[in-house]
Amino acid sequence: MGYGIYNFVSFFLLPLIVFVYCYGHVLVVMKKQMRVMAGHNVEGSAQSASLVQNKRIKWNIIKTMIIVTAVFTFCWFPLNTYYMAVENMWESSKLVTGYLVTLFLPYVNICMNPFIYATKHEGVRRILARMIVCRKGDDVAVVDTAAGGAYNSGRT
Repeated sequence: MGYGIYNFVSFFLLPLIVFVYCYGHVLVVMKKQMRVMAGHNVEGSAQSASLVQNKRIKWNIIKTMIIVTAVFTFCWFPLNTYYMAVENMWESSKLVTGYLVTLFLPYVNICMNPFIYATKHEGVRRILARMIVCRKGDDVAVVDTAAGGAYNSGRT
């Protein structure tokens, strides 16, 4: 039981607290930065466009935080509660099967994280597009140019 509690706190609760704290800190810094930028802009239309852009970025970060935290919780909670709920899991084949199913979910979470960030952030999408080896150089240049970058793949 002690190992189950240690496992739950170390591999589920502590990372969840770190997620929420770090994303919350990012939001606080962005809010301060938005206030500073709003004070420097004197032109009305430029200021409103800047505020709209900043609010969109802030909302994007909030959505990313919610998605990452929800997927983490969904994938890691079953395994960590399984440790505490089942004391002698090797006595029954059904318990072993349940363990193997819950053990698979954290690997799903690890694989999903790059895709979550890629769908929410343009910069991550560009970097992942560069990393895909099987794409032609022209395709990567087109993707990057469409994203506003000036990447030259070096392949033609």
